Amino acid sequence: LDEINIPAPARPPRPAAAPPPPAGYAGSKPPPALYFDVVRGDGQGRDDLLGRLDLSGASQLTFGRDASRVDIPLEHASVSRHHATMTFDGDAAYVSDIKSTHGTYLTKKGGEDGEKKITELTRMEEGDHIRFGESSRRYVFRKNAAAAAAANEPPPALTPTEVVVNLVVSEHA
Repeated sequence: LDEINIPAPARPPRPAAAPPPPAGYAGSKPPPALYFDVVRGDGQGRDDLLGRLDLSGASQLTFGRDASRVDIPLEHASVSRHHATMTFDGDAAYVSDIKSTHGTYLTKKGGEDGEKKITELTRMEEGDHIRFGESSRRYVFRKNAAAAAAANEPPPALTPTEVVVNLVVSEHA
């Protein structure tokens, strides 16, 4: 008898893994109106993003090592128990050092002026970096213009028909 070679049935190809959703994916949570990107690195584009700290809705925040008495606890040995405060006025943010031992430092966006020790109330702009004490973590101030606009957006104007309906309803209340 002659041997007959029958090829094995071909397996259907495996479906390719689904690509990750794009950055603006509807299922991803948008960033808050005001926040810090917490990074570790050299500030020259080789930074590791460690997390995001939501600043929205606060009127004032305190930073320091004493977790029972500050709003934002920081765990570095060079950070004072009560190290710095941030004050907010709308979408403007101001930072001040509370006479900490090792200082609070600001690097303006772009870094042209270098890192400066904060000695008075200082306004922060989008992209400015804050460093507390000798910590390698930097806090990059961010503003999400779309979220800020939505939070401050006035209610939609009523049409003349809605105004009349509202007046009639309120007269019978």
